[in-house]
Amino acid sequence: MTTGGKNYESSMKVATIIIVILGVLACIGLGIMWEIDVSEAAKLIDETNESLQVNINTEEVDAIISAEKNGAIALFIGGAISLISVLLMGKLKKISALLILVSAIVPAIFNPGALLATFLLIIGAILAFFVKPKTQASQAAAA
Repeated sequence: MTTGGKNYESSMKVATIIIVILGVLACIGLGIMWEIDVSEAAKLIDETNESLQVNINTEEVDAIISAEKNGAIALFIGGAISLISVLLMGKLKKISALLILVSAIVPAIFNPGALLATFLLIIGAILAFFVKPKTQASQAAAA
């Protein structure tokens, strides 16, 4: 391939890194928002219980709070795994793309709203599947 092919491969890798980093930032941002929401909800429930002398902790409210808390934790962990995977994309090859994809889907198991933040990770994982390792890219450029 010509020099244009080499530029294509490096620009594809750079685009993948940028998209995944933006996805990681979105995951961290949504995770922080959910953590703040959980702490405010718990505080509000405690204040209501004290003022009305009742117990508001129903199973439905607990399930919603638990889903947000678990989703936030999964977003933090998935974001960290994605960041490490994209930075090691040259060494891990296709495994990094798979790790990014899994870390984008797992938070949605706990809370489907996580897909709002992880859609960039899904796009980055798809792009990472098409990024060639350095040895393959240099062999293709030499041919």
